[in-house]
Amino acid sequence: MATIKKTALVYCENQFGLVDGKTATGLVRHSEIYTIVGIIDSSLAGKDAGEELGDGKKYIPIFASLADALNHLSVVPDCYIYGKAPLDACLSPDERILILEAMEKGMDIINGLHQFFSDDQEFVAMATRSNVEIKDIRKPPQLKDLHVFTGQISAVNIPVIAMLGTDCACGK
Repeated sequence: MATIKKTALVYCENQFGLVDGKTATGLVRHSEIYTIVGIIDSSLAGKDAGEELGDGKKYIPIFASLADALNHLSVVPDCYIYGKAPLDACLSPDERILILEAMEKGMDIINGLHQFFSDDQEFVAMATRSNVEIKDIRKPPQLKDLHVFTGQISAVNIPVIAMLGTDCACGK
């Protein structure tokens, strides 16, 4: 059964292709969930995201702003992904405005920061008014959704490879 991917616009201002833009980089290179239709990074506007990563043309445009992206795309993407990992792990006031605008346009918000958008009253109110979802991918599931060890892992019979790193920015 084929899964239909959601379309997504990835915000990565001044960080695409750099260490703090690792989320956006990973999504451009491969995603089983999203079809990336554009990157927002004004410092690289007009370029192709794949070429910027040295991966060859991927036909994923880099836009100067959210407004620029929405003016050039034929339809509003399903999702707006916050695709960078700033050292302070918090949104700037300008980024807050962009997220609110994305919700107003009908885009679900996908957040990889440790700052949970679903705990932000202003974001929750806008999401409700705009009939969109906020997904904090780092937020742990509620206790009721967790389960205890069942031993089912012992039935897995494929090779396991340990991936280790020493820094959160290495993209473990």
